[in-house]
Amino acid sequence: MTNSGKDGKNLVTMMSFMIRHAFGRLNFIPRRLSSSIETYSHVLGLAHCNWLTHKPNDLVNRDTVRNNNALYKWIPCATRLKEFGVAFERMEETNLFDAKYKGGVLRMPGLIINDDSETLLRNLMAYEKLRLPEEGLKYASEYILLLSCLVNSEEDVKLLSRCGILVNKLDKTKDKVVLRLIRRLEHSNSCAQVCFYSNIFEEINQRIQNRRHRWMRAIRKNVFKDPWHVIAFMVGVLLFMMQVFQLVLLPVWLGFSK
Repeated sequence: MTNSGKDGKNLVTMMSFMIRHAFGRLNFIPRRLSSSIETYSHVLGLAHCNWLTHKPNDLVNRDTVRNNNALYKWIPCATRLKEFGVAFERMEETNLFDAKYKGGVLRMPGLIINDDSETLLRNLMAYEKLRLPEEGLKYASEYILLLSCLVNSEEDVKLLSRCGILVNKLDKTKDKVVLRLIRRLEHSNSCAQVCFYSNIFEEINQRIQNRRHRWMRAIRKNVFKDPWHVIAFMVGVLLFMMQVFQLVLLPVWLGFSK
C-alpha cells in the first residue's frame, strides 16, 4: 500500500495527525511535510523532521564546536543566571526547541510536564541516538542538556515555572517532581556537546565573564537579597553623603558665607 504515491501521502497525513495529538502537548507545530513515505525511516523521524527550526547554514558546524573550548562551558543554573541579570520569558506559538537569547533575555517555549512528557522526550532522544548520524541535529538531546543546565534545584524549577517555561501538570504543589523528572532525562541523555544551542551558551558565558555583570551579581547577592540589607545599604549611602558634605561642601559653604 505504501508503494503508491497517493497511499504514501495518505499514510504520512495519518501519521502527522497522530504525532500532533501526541506531541501537541509538548508545543509541537508542524513545519513541513514530505508526501513520500520513503522520506521517513521511522514515525519519530516524521516528528523530528518537523522540528527543524533553523536553516542548515545558520547552524554552527560541529567541527567548529569541537575546536572551540569556549562553547564547551556549560551555563549556570537559572537562579544563578538571574543574579547576573539574565531574565527568562516564555515564547508563544513556537516549537518546543526554539530557544533564543538576546539582550540578556533567554526566551523558551513552555514545556508542559504531564504523564506523557518523559516518555515522548525519551523516545525522541532514543531516535536521535540510534537513527541519526554523529553530525545529525539532535534537538531533543541538546534541549535536555540545556534544561539540565538551567535546572539544578527546586528554586530553579520555581523560577522557570513563574516565567511559564515549565508548566507542572503532575503535581503543582511539588517542584521536586519536576526536578526528579529532569534529572532522569539528564542521566539517560547521551549528548555530550552543544551545537544547536551553541550561540546561546557562548553569549551567556560572555555575559558572565563581563566585569560589570559580575559586579552587579555581587551587589544583588550581597546587598539586595532582603529588605533589611537594602535598608542598611541606603542608610550607609546616606551617612556617606553626610560625611562628604561635612568634609568638603560645608567648609566651602562657610567660606562663601564669610
